Amino acid sequence: MRISPQLTLAAYQFLSTTVEPFHPNLISETILRRLLKQDIVYHIRKNKEWRTDPSCIIYDQGRAVDYFVIILEGRVEVTVGKESLRFEGGPFTYFGTQALVQTVGINAREFTITNRAESPSVAPSTMGSLESLNIDSMLRHTFVTDYTVRACTEVVYLKIKRSLYLAAKRATLMERSRKGEQQTEQQFDEEVDKLLHSLDEDDALSGGRHSPKGAHPCPLTYQQRRKSSQKQNATAASSPRTPSHNQMNAKDINGAVKSSPVDDIQNTT
Repeated sequence: MRISPQLTLAAYQFLSTTVEPFHPNLISETILRRLLKQDIVYHIRKNKEWRTDPSCIIYDQGRAVDYFVIILEGRVEVTVGKESLRFEGGPFTYFGTQALVQTVGINAREFTITNRAESPSVAPSTMGSLESLNIDSMLRHTFVTDYTVRACTEVVYLKIKRSLYLAAKRATLMERSRKGEQQTEQQFDEEVDKLLHSLDEDDALSGGRHSPKGAHPCPLTYQQRRKSSQKQNATAASSPRTPSHNQMNAKDINGAVKSSPVDDIQNTT
């Protein structure tokens, strides 16, 4: 599923300024933009039986998870603790920062939820080295939630797995280390694409990825995308276009979110 460039830009600005694990000192701006172009957008349709339908559950109390979620559109109901305290959260409420940054030895059952009205409560984290990040990725870390999150309306959200987050941190280290090296922009782009996409391919092979139908099984490299773009431009130059070809549409129509491609985000910045 795709979301509009405007919504992607809003998510980028919110993550980079408000959510500590995505601050520029940990994930660079260019890498965060690429991260948001990955297959991380999920959509839950409106369901009258949302209280009992398992497909409406984003987090289930007592179950181990390894991903972070931020709500982009719609509302969710959060049920906390044994007392089953309930409240609702809307756009830009986020959950699961501990699944990204928490280290071994910390109590994973401690509940923390952060939204726009609260300041983040995240374990301190440093950039580290490529070696330490490689060790972290092998630990298969999980976080056990003490709350349940259900979609009570139609919801669009981002789901970022720990493995993909660690890949983004590695890419940031690569980006900063290459400043003193003679490396072309194209070579670096291809290396970063390979690093980010390798996690998606691993998840797809293991059956743990819920990719939208019709997703490309083997993501294109920077060079392949460049050639494809050149071919499309050549075809477009010789073919007539309808007046509405470049118009963006981000309205909800019959419960389906229609929007323009995320790849145009840089044109809005």
